[in-house]
Amino acid sequence: AKASYNFFKRGLLLSLLILLPCLAYAKTLQVEAIVDADGKSLPWVDNLLKDSTGFLWLLDEQSVYRFDGYRFDVVDEDAIGHKWLLDKKERLWFAGENSLNLIDLNQKNRVKYTQLAVNGEDFTYQHVNEVIETQDGYIVAATDDGLSIYQEQQDKFLNYAVRIRSEVIGDFENDRIEEKFSVLSILPIANEEFLVSTEKGVFLTNISLAQPISEKTIWLDKPVLENAVINTMASIGKDEYLFGGFDGLYRYNLASEEFSLYRHDKSND
Repeated sequence: AKASYNFFKRGLLLSLLILLPCLAYAKTLQVEAIVDADGKSLPWVDNLLKDSTGFLWLLDEQSVYRFDGYRFDVVDEDAIGHKWLLDKKERLWFAGENSLNLIDLNQKNRVKYTQLAVNGEDFTYQHVNEVIETQDGYIVAATDDGLSIYQEQQDKFLNYAVRIRSEVIGDFENDRIEEKFSVLSILPIANEEFLVSTEKGVFLTNISLAQPISEKTIWLDKPVLENAVINTMASIGKDEYLFGGFDGLYRYNLASEEFSLYRHDKSND
């Protein structure tokens, strides 16, 4: 009986030694509302990120804020939408009313870029669906009018319509060219190779960002996923990608060109 009791004590002691660090760590996982020194909080937050200096940047439906741990400072009151990008040069890109806005977090200056539409007219905030940065540092905006590529030296955007070639009929010269399409999402996958999502589906295409594209048009002629509305795309490994859209979540393997579709099982709700 004494041996059993000693065995029980040793087992209990070992269990406590294992559990105590876990319990101590669990106590640090606390959820609390963040307010500044004046008791102010943000009722609505669409997006947030932390820069290299530790400041927290927040975006609601109309403004950009910077939080230093003590106070929310309004940096810009012309922010609309939830798509934004912090690039490698610590510049914050976000959609504004009739513009695509840039804030240099180092110099704290703000620039507005208008006329991102292909026809040269000012665009409204609904036109910006996504802003990305390529591995080479190019900034690309996906808009309802196509694609806009930022030219660093000229400090302006070059705008391109996105069109889809239909099935090849006879020789290449007689292909029927369809109307221009909105770009919902764009994902760089290799040098000058991109996945481009439109309301007609996802296409694989080559885009040269280093020099202006002739005809002011980017052609899509290699469909990857047809007749699916994909709003966001992400790389999850070598040749592996996730597409998120109205039909659910797709997993795509570029090498094998195979798809898997994950749907929400409402029977478990």
